[in-house]
Amino acid sequence: MRSFKQVYFSITLALIFTLPVPAQMGIVSYWSFDAGSGDIVEDIAGNNDCIIKKDPKWGNGKKDGGLILNGSTTYLDCGNDASFNITKTLTIAVWVNIKAFGNWDGIVTKGVNSGPYAMQMWGDGSLRFSPNWGDPEGFVGKGSFNTTSKMTAGKWTHAAITYDGVKANFYINGKQDKLEVKQAFTFGINKDPLILGCDFPGGDEYFDGVMDEVFIFNQALTQTEIFRVMNDGIDFVAVSPAGKISLVWGKIKSKN
Repeated sequence: MRSFKQVYFSITLALIFTLPVPAQMGIVSYWSFDAGSGDIVEDIAGNNDCIIKKDPKWGNGKKDGGLILNGSTTYLDCGNDASFNITKTLTIAVWVNIKAFGNWDGIVTKGVNSGPYAMQMWGDGSLRFSPNWGDPEGFVGKGSFNTTSKMTAGKWTHAAITYDGVKANFYINGKQDKLEVKQAFTFGINKDPLILGCDFPGGDEYFDGVMDEVFIFNQALTQTEIFRVMNDGIDFVAVSPAGKISLVWGKIKSKN
């Protein structure tokens, strides 16, 4: 007779190979920064590997490795794949340890000449969301919105922004901010790359600190899901796109 463990393992494998898992949560990209060396940061969930620009340093992250950005020249170019053309619903989540805050300093920015969506910070430590700056093609609604709660310099902070098609919500360390932006947005489309670590290359609005565990979803996660991503990371988000099945296989094997 087959043991319960064998049956459970077989069912789990069947689900992996039959369910469209990435579509369940709408994951687009996940960068763990765990390589520790090299000039490429692998996108574990998708096909949007980032090229490291201007020689940032590898270091310790919140979970294993992270990338140290100098606040003046360093950033990552993640390309302009069509998967970044998110127009209706969105989640951006990231662990950051910010050395110094500055107005408009970019964390995750889609675009250089225009920006359909951008997660930024402000000089007072607030988290900032700027949809549709520069009027990208097809946009509806725009603005810039700062949280009432603040991040703290020199400490690891989990930051997340969601938009569900009706309102934008903000989360700092899993706690929802008082700010709730009830406004209709259609994020525009551009051909510019998605950038990590600056508002746009060549300007003066660069991220100064350590970045780790960056997620982008084309769906709005709930507060419970944000909390799980914050605490469990990729262990919560089952990832099995084409060519990445070994990641899930390895995790299941390690737990059985």
